[in-house]
Amino acid sequence: MECEVCGKPEGPYLVVIEGAKLHACAQCARMGKIISAPREPSAGAGGHGYGASGHGGASSPPRSSFSSQASEWELVDNFGQLIRAARLRMKLPLAVLAERLAEKESFLERVEAEKTHPSVELARHLEKELNVKLLEQSEGTLSAALESKGKGSERTLGDVVEIQKKKKKD
Repeated sequence: MECEVCGKPEGPYLVVIEGAKLHACAQCARMGKIISAPREPSAGAGGHGYGASGHGGASSPPRSSFSSQASEWELVDNFGQLIRAARLRMKLPLAVLAERLAEKESFLERVEAEKTHPSVELARHLEKELNVKLLEQSEGTLSAALESKGKGSERTLGDVVEIQKKKKKD
């Protein structure tokens, strides 16, 4: 792999420099945040199998981790509109926000358009950066609705359907 910064023939490090993920040599890797360092020689066939798998693995897990924590946290209904309104209120360009969050601008565009859902981690970073509320606990809403009916801890399928219908109306 060639260093994308200086052009040296070796570029085993994957780094983020000014928001861009690049393959870099050891000297150039110090200019940015190192995402992955070269593996030990016993780990495999050296730098040959390092290419796209290192890049894709670095960005995919945070985005897909939302579904694993979905039982605890839920995005508010109009999360994209809230993000856009808060960003515009702060007069913050999308490119600057993307750099602050170390995310791609195109991904944040899709989040604002509600075409994709951010991970819980990214949603928390957005909440902190833009001072908005994007996450709510989903388990608490079910318990509160059941307690208001006086049933306590008994949950039926009908209760769940009824709660979901109420959410859609709001």
